[in-house]
Amino acid sequence: AANPALAAVGDGWGLASAVRHLGSGLGLGGDHAAATAAIDQAIAFAEAVGSADDAAWMRAERGMVRLRAGDLAGARADLDGAAAGHAARSAMVLAFADAGLGEVGRHTGDPDRARALLTAARRRLDETTGVPSRIRLLPLTGLARLAVSCGQLSEARGFLAEAFRLALAAEPPLIQDRPSIAGATEALADLALADGRAADA
Repeated sequence: AANPALAAVGDGWGLASAVRHLGSGLGLGGDHAAATAAIDQAIAFAEAVGSADDAAWMRAERGMVRLRAGDLAGARADLDGAAAGHAARSAMVLAFADAGLGEVGRHTGDPDRARALLTAARRRLDETTGVPSRIRLLPLTGLARLAVSCGQLSEARGFLAEAFRLALAAEPPLIQDRPSIAGATEALADLALADGRAADA
């Protein structure tokens, strides 16, 4: 309903933001094709108003949608595209892209690259002020999943302990933000299974 109103006043950035949020919601609901199409539109609107960093962030979001859909090649292309023009990108965009590429590395059997990218994303966010806790959770969750897949269960516990500490310390508590906490909860279940605690998982 917001889109016709925004279009009527020529608010390109508002359109980009509204359609981007629509795409994110569709992706979290499992409709990956519709989410990708919506984010395609959002990127076009952002580029039309010259908002390159917003467009890069949306490309990273589209990459994460494609990753969840199992399109690893498409995910890598989007995430690489988000990080292109490195010097002009914000720390959060670069960290988001690195975290996503780390997940691609984990899925494609390249744990060393995955660890390097996820660690770089974590370090970049630690060095940046004003980063929302939900963004800080991304590399921590990725590192935890990677550690579980490599049998490094103690390391995974440490990453997840930090992730949940951040979630609970956020204002308002991030535990109420279900999309943001879902990945960490799934990683916790993976850890329980790897630790022989199927009932806890």
